[in-house]
Amino acid sequence: MDNQKPNMEKRRIAPPPPPPPPPAPPGKRKDRFVPYEEYSKKPSKYRKAPSQKGNLPDQDLAKPLADDKNMLAVNEKEAAKSAKKSVLRRKALITFVCLILSLAFNLFPFQLPYTPSLVSIDFSAFGELLAAFTVNPAIAIAIVFVKNGIYFLLNPNAAPSIPNKIVLNIIFILITWLLYRRIIQSKRLDRRNDVYVSTELAPNDFSGFVMFLSGLVSGTVTAFCSLLTFRFITMPLLQVFFGTDSAAINAMLLENYSSAFEKLIVRLPFIGMILPSIGTLRDGMFVYNLPLNFLKYFCCALLAAAVFAIVRNFIYKKDTGEAAKE
Repeated sequence: MDNQKPNMEKRRIAPPPPPPPPPAPPGKRKDRFVPYEEYSKKPSKYRKAPSQKGNLPDQDLAKPLADDKNMLAVNEKEAAKSAKKSVLRRKALITFVCLILSLAFNLFPFQLPYTPSLVSIDFSAFGELLAAFTVNPAIAIAIVFVKNGIYFLLNPNAAPSIPNKIVLNIIFILITWLLYRRIIQSKRLDRRNDVYVSTELAPNDFSGFVMFLSGLVSGTVTAFCSLLTFRFITMPLLQVFFGTDSAAINAMLLENYSSAFEKLIVRLPFIGMILPSIGTLRDGMFVYNLPLNFLKYFCCALLAAAVFAIVRNFIYKKDTGEAAKE
């Protein structure tokens, strides 16, 4: 028998697997580069939810979230608080500016030609009226007292005329503000705005015109009130200030009115055809006090109405939310 080697298939033995890598030390993580394609296909393999300590609070889905747990409501409250603080800061700034304007106008009055020296014009009521409409009427009245107090300290000789200014300015501010609120809240004005909205037109802002109209009516009433305040407030204070009787004060005032009126007739002769001369103190008050006070408050109302919309938009402009409303 021939010596034949058996036909045995050679087996290929696989090498033993490599030993596993040593575990990473605690506190460290073995980084591994993962291609974007593999990461996007199997995100759950590489992205795990962050571990949370404790349990989440139970929430009944049938009930709305409380305001302290609703982040949207919390953010809205914070935005409202921020807007309110911003409005208060702007109001404080406007109050200071109005006080400075009123004091400046009061310190530098002017006198029209051919008018008596006792009747001068100042536009200090402009700042007070603007403060009443943009901030508050109480703030405007406080500005009246602070302004006249500072004016008295700087000019003590003007003490007899200061109470008269305080009373007239307060009357002018209150009547203008009350008329404005009455007209602006009327149903007729609301219906007119509704017509603009229904016809797809922008609603008109009548605030400036209404403010001027209210100031015009209030200025007329205040001008007539100035006759009474001059007679019953200024003249008695002049008697106390100069230490004389009423007859001497009346003669001094009448002389002041008569000399100014004579110069006016020389310049404008047609006035002498209407009123030849000023024979009584009442005539002088009607010729000078009434029209000059009306002119003063008319100009103050006109100036305040012109800048009212600008100042109001500055105070209530939008910051972090809706603008605050009065």
